[in-house]
Parts: sequence; structure tokens; C-alpha cells
Amino acid sequence: METEYEQRNCRNYSLNAVNFLISRVARKASLASGDEHTFSEVYNEMMHCLMNLFHINCFIIKSTTACDSGVKQPILEIIEKGGRLDDQCPNSSRIDVLELLDAMKLVSPEEIHSKELIRVNSFFKG
Repeated sequence: METEYEQRNCRNYSLNAVNFLISRVARKASLASGDEHTFSEVYNEMMHCLMNLFHINCFIIKSTTACDSGVKQPILEIIEKGGRLDDQCPNSSRIDVLELLDAMKLVSPEEIHSKELIRVNSFFKG
């Protein structure tokens, strides 16, 4: 029962976080959209990335609660090696998404563990 409660809390937190970020995503999308991308393409790309990161974050929180904090790093490594995050969070939106997640620190004490997956240094991998 407690696990279901924790999952619901995590999902609710994710939805509240996305609602908090919607206006900021719209602002970034309007600034970033240009000849190559329309506003809706940029907006949807950032929102899709954020939602995936929040879902991954819930999974990490659930796993570290059920096991211990030592499972966090292997989970991040498995997700990174899976390669799907490259499609879900393309390089073109990662800097903006990282800035949005940093803005979350102003209103929430929750740590977003999954943001480690899209750090800027991942741009420079061989």
C-alpha cells in the first residue's frame, strides 16, 4: 500500500512540476523556434524530454526506496546504455531542459536524479 502511495505522490509531483514548467517551456520554445523548427515542434520536444525524465526519476526514487541508494548509479548506466534517451531527449533540447530543471530548484527540494542522463558533457562523447 505504501508503495502505491509513493508512486502516486511521485506521479503527482511529476505532473505538478510539468505544470510549473509549461510557461517556461513555451517561452523557450518561442525563442528557439526558427526557420528549421516550428514552435510546436520545439515545445513538444522539450515536453516529451521532461516527461520522460520525470518518469525515470520516479523509477529511480522507487528503486532507491525499495532497495538502497546504491542502485541509482546502475539504473542510470542501464538507461544510458539503452540509448532510447537520445531519441526522447535529443541534443537540440538538452541545454534548455537542463536550465528548466535547474529552475525547479527554486520551488522544490526534490532532486531530479535523471537529469544526470542529459548532462552537457554527454555532447562530447567520442
